[in-house]
Amino acid sequence: NLDLQFANLFEVITTKNRVGTKNRSVFFICLAENASEFIPETGSTKRDTYRIAIMRKAVIEESIRVYGKKVSWLSKQESEGMVVSHIYESAEALKVFNLEAAYDPNNALYLKPGNEDQYFDKHKITFDKNGLPIFSDEVSEEFIAECIKNQYRLDLKILNPQRLGYILKYHHDKFRGTIK
Repeated sequence: NLDLQFANLFEVITTKNRVGTKNRSVFFICLAENASEFIPETGSTKRDTYRIAIMRKAVIEESIRVYGKKVSWLSKQESEGMVVSHIYESAEALKVFNLEAAYDPNNALYLKPGNEDQYFDKHKITFDKNGLPIFSDEVSEEFIAECIKNQYRLDLKILNPQRLGYILKYHHDKFRGTIK
């Protein structure tokens, strides 16, 4: 019986505490020592559409708060179909049950569809700690020239410590170029 199996997943620990003049019982619910027998090794990578929508809304609101409108955080250009692009891929986070990272607005960049988003998603472009793009050899010369000419970068008001942490910890690991 599946319900009985999962009933063994948790243990309840009770302690007695004195609060003022009264005795109180405090309950802690913990995973049982053998909980790993019931928990899959990897989590489902299916995203919660409601939580993704909340994350996307937060990212768009950040763009409006910082720039006064919905613009790419790299090029500062407006475009139809702007993309909220995960830094630490949501599927990877969900596999290891890291729900906080999967739906954290700081784990995302707001990018134009096309080169900006595609190069970032495919780990062909990443960013240094100052928000400057780092390009792999797989990025077109035209896009690199456009970025240099127009001084594209992530502004430090966007590159907060949490977002930078995701880039340095997760995106740099998958970057398909050399970080100097």
